[in-house]
Amino acid sequence: MVFEGCDRKTAAQRVGLTDHSMYQAFRQPAVVQHYNEQLQVLRTSERARNLHTGIELRDKSESDKVRLDAAKYLDGNEKSGVTVNVGVGVNVSTPGYVIDLSGYEIDGQIGSLNEHDAKPLSEADEVAE
Repeated sequence: MVFEGCDRKTAAQRVGLTDHSMYQAFRQPAVVQHYNEQLQVLRTSERARNLHTGIELRDKSESDKVRLDAAKYLDGNEKSGVTVNVGVGVNVSTPGYVIDLSGYEIDGQIGSLNEHDAKPLSEADEVAE
């Protein structure tokens, strides 16, 4: 899989396993660790060829975009073309209603209501939908 680019099913057949057995093997941390180590070996061993490809693209490509991208890669501005996106979301699940007061001008601060000050929505004069 790493050095010849086989898919999992073909690799399993070559070593006398079923595809399901190979799938199950990849659920084992030691197998995944070994696989990732071998990928790193391949990545490291191919680094010089990647640089030479970048040089060739920079020097021989007809496309300005390709030449620019190759130059950036060779200069180290775009190390691998890999981007990492991190998203952080906070979901607060609180039962009840959300009242949007952003369209209103409010003088002073809004004080907290005591339990006896609250009234049900059914008693409200106007309810926005």
